[in-house]
Amino acid sequence: MLKKLETIKLDYNQIKKIPDGVHVWKNMRTFSASNNLLVTLPDGAGTWEKLSRLNLKQNALVTLPPDVGNWTGIQRLWLGNNKLTELPEAVGSMALLEDLDVSFNELSSIPKALEACTKLHTLHLGKNSIKEIPPGLLAATTSLQNLHLFRNKIEELPSELGGLKELKRISLSTNNLKTLPAEMGNCTQLEELYMNNNTKFSKMPESMGHLKMLRELSARSCKALKALPSSMGDGCVALTELDLRVPKKPKGICKLAPDLVGALQTRHCVIRGAQMKKGKKGAKGKAGKK
Repeated sequence: MLKKLETIKLDYNQIKKIPDGVHVWKNMRTFSASNNLLVTLPDGAGTWEKLSRLNLKQNALVTLPPDVGNWTGIQRLWLGNNKLTELPEAVGSMALLEDLDVSFNELSSIPKALEACTKLHTLHLGKNSIKEIPPGLLAATTSLQNLHLFRNKIEELPSELGGLKELKRISLSTNNLKTLPAEMGNCTQLEELYMNNNTKFSKMPESMGHLKMLRELSARSCKALKALPSSMGDGCVALTELDLRVPKKPKGICKLAPDLVGALQTRHCVIRGAQMKKGKKGAKGKAGKK
């Protein structure tokens, strides 16, 4: 009977099911039922054409209603910590979507249709089983500011990454990456880069020196990484946190050129887990804290 209902918040309960009949909620704009026991929403939820925000984090969702393509005005869709195995192609109809969270699910792929969501500024895909980024996705979503891909099975990032001129944070930890594309240097607004636990990661591109806004670079447990490009000395002028620690290697494995260490220390950058290469006189030093 609540035909004029626009907002309902049911978070932190033990709700297992939303009753049928919600198709009458034609004015629904904000629906929040995080931290419950929902497995799905009733099909009638697909009629919420005015929906702007949907929060279903921390449930047991395995499917979405078949008509989610009707949510053409949705801006925030939060589905993290569920049991979803796929995202429907219908997400491509969500042209106004700005914030999508499907982290901590069971996704093995990303639908190509997501590239239609050109207004995305935050994309959470962490803790799934994703192996690759669909061609064209990053080329289309150039407004991204936050991209979280941690704890997946990604082996390579596309060169399109360099088109993300507004990107500020990217988390790539715990994947199977060996390097980053040279175009990474085009992400000139990048402030935070997390590469932890990519055990095969062995090379940072020389273009890293173009990241003048980079404040924090964390590459812990990247045991194949033996050096950083010298361009970072003059280029990464905002860098204040550099973490290269490797377990059981308190002095670190990565060896930094003396000029690079000097430039970073002059700017009071805290360097953890690295060694300084031998200088001209054969002297060997340590960089930063253990």
